[in-house]
Amino acid sequence: EIPKRDWSSDVCSSDLALKQQPKSAEAHGVRGEILHRLGRLPEALSSYDRAVDLRPDLAEILANRGELLVKLKRHHAALTSFDRCLALQPGNERAAQGKSRAEADLARDQRPIDEILKQGKRFERLKRYDDALESYTRCLGKQPADVGLLVHRARVLRALGRYEEAIAVAEEALANAPSHAE
Repeated sequence: EIPKRDWSSDVCSSDLALKQQPKSAEAHGVRGEILHRLGRLPEALSSYDRAVDLRPDLAEILANRGELLVKLKRHHAALTSFDRCLALQPGNERAAQGKSRAEADLARDQRPIDEILKQGKRFERLKRYDDALESYTRCLGKQPADVGLLVHRARVLRALGRYEEAIAVAEEALANAPSHAE
């Protein structure tokens, strides 16, 4: 029998490595993987995000991030990670399987749009902007030209500091309903 690994001591080691090399995408990725295994999912996502910010060309980290996002039920974000991974490594089986899982999960989500919208608004009030964005993105998957949904999504993107995306979504909302320009 293989002894269980004590991943918590590995967190300390990865923290030490990051103190020595704070701009190492690989070290952030390893830390994310350790936290992921420990079930500390929000922290793991933060580490994966930092790794991807530093090196958007690391396919394995994108695949890991995608798998974590599926666990967090943030399927649209997971699909983005898997697509980016597959663009770098078209034969990456983990990313291809993860993408299929995320797509299947999205297809199963048959909740009424108003329920998903309420959930998004609740997340937004709680300043859980990533979760709110996921809810609004799901709604837009069902009603892509809905101006109100586009405005919600733009507002959350702005709150996340993703200004260019927020502007693009706001412009899309204006294009769909020019009378909202005021």
